[in-house]
Amino acid sequence: MDQTEWERRIADIRSGGDDLDRALEASMALKGLTDRSRIPELEHLIQDDDFFMREAAASPLINLKGLGALPLLLQALERGTQPGHDHDGLALEITELIESHKTEAVPLLLAMLRDPKGQTRSHAAWLLGFISDVVSPEVLTDVLKDLNPNVRSSAVGSLSSFKDHPGVLEAMLPLLDDGEEQVRVDAASALGYFGDRRAIPALRDALSDPSERVRRFAESSLGLLGDRRES
Repeated sequence: MDQTEWERRIADIRSGGDDLDRALEASMALKGLTDRSRIPELEHLIQDDDFFMREAAASPLINLKGLGALPLLLQALERGTQPGHDHDGLALEITELIESHKTEAVPLLLAMLRDPKGQTRSHAAWLLGFISDVVSPEVLTDVLKDLNPNVRSSAVGSLSSFKDHPGVLEAMLPLLDDGEEQVRVDAASALGYFGDRRAIPALRDALSDPSERVRRFAESSLGLLGDRRES
């Protein structure tokens, strides 16, 4: 891709609000980019104010840098959302990157779990759930008491991927009584996907939670566990 085409493609992506088809075509053209000289430009674009530009830069940056792109990808994810744009595409790019480099991702994510920044630890706890076949659940149960509620939420959610591991259910259940509503919501949801019917009594108790959201997710999980009488 020469400079003229590059500039045209970038301009087309920026036109996404006016011509979505043209922007999508330009994004696909960038996706197969193999020119490593474009890495600095892609690293700049993934920090762009335009959510569509950030997502368009993700795939080529992953193609060229692999796991080395993860810090910038997560920073882009942290930029938040705009009305109608939930960054699901970017989140999917990140999880697919981790799933395709499971073994190599383990030390990186474990190091992130020790980071002083709570958001970084939360990202690590979230992503560890996608490589549950190559890590021990203890790496997540150990952070269920993290002072940052986002980390606790991510950890309990990811633990739902560690089915049939002894001690995981017992580690998850106390999060139904967490002081933060969102943590209780995520715990109630995760217990349904975890699939262990021993969680039913605790989920029934959660139907009396002061939070309507917690009650709703507890009810949904009871249904997943086959406790139709209560749900």
